[in-house]
Amino acid sequence: MSKVFIHEEFDEFLSKNKTNIYLTDTQAKNNYSDCNFNLDDSFVFGSESKGINKIILDNFDDRKQIYIPMYPNIRSINICNSVSIIAYECLRQNKFMF
Repeated sequence: MSKVFIHEEFDEFLSKNKTNIYLTDTQAKNNYSDCNFNLDDSFVFGSESKGINKIILDNFDDRKQIYIPMYPNIRSINICNSVSIIAYECLRQNKFMF
């Protein structure tokens, strides 16, 4: 079961969130499949056209910035597909315990 929360500001999200936070970015150095996810981890996705604001990315440890490998010269994967890929990997790593 997913828990979805809407926050007006990113700082509000950070102040209320007590889980590991992973940010997805095409320029990140960590492949999402090399991470060890927990079921209560949080994942942040940017818009398809702009990604996550660089100011936000710069405030996070590089180890918490992840990417999905793509064919060269492809700008990005559709946001819905990106969410599905990473959510499914998190579930797989945790033996699909819902």
